[in-house]
Amino acid sequence: MIADPYMGATARKGSTYRFMLTHLQDGVGGISPRPFLIALRQAVRHALDDHPDHPRALHHRDIRRGVPEGARARAAEVEQAMPWVRAALAPLAGQQLPIESDQVIAQWDHACLPDRLRRLGSRTADPYPGGMRHLARYHDLLEELTAAGVVHPSTDGSWDMPDPFRIAYGLGRRGGVKPASAPV
Repeated sequence: MIADPYMGATARKGSTYRFMLTHLQDGVGGISPRPFLIALRQAVRHALDDHPDHPRALHHRDIRRGVPEGARARAAEVEQAMPWVRAALAPLAGQQLPIESDQVIAQWDHACLPDRLRRLGSRTADPYPGGMRHLARYHDLLEELTAAGVVHPSTDGSWDMPDPFRIAYGLGRRGGVKPASAPV
């Protein structure tokens, strides 16, 4: 075994072997290799610094500490393909998930999101970079974010976000992996 079997003292916290996979998946269940390897590299660095005498290569705390770096890498990959995602998610920093559509829309209105998206589109050769087609129709924008795997609707009608984006953009969830100290 290269890691402790559990993310804590008992199985209650889950398996170390599933932890990074679970916390680096996007909303459609995809995992990109680069963020996974970055999270693993960070876990190894923490293990060497903080737990050099641990009987296994990775301590469960080091695995947990590697995930935020992998999350930032995944968010950067999505931003490269769809530059408008950062503009849409940045105004939500500090919010708690799941979040109601009305709260998302209020944050976007407060941040003047349609204007930000128009400015972003005017700086590129493609006026709709990476699929950004609905500048002022927020519900359509939520659907585009859903198709990209960045958000997903909850069964109660509110919106949730996979850990890579939640962590990278500084949103909270009770009991979840803590957001990075500085959002992307």
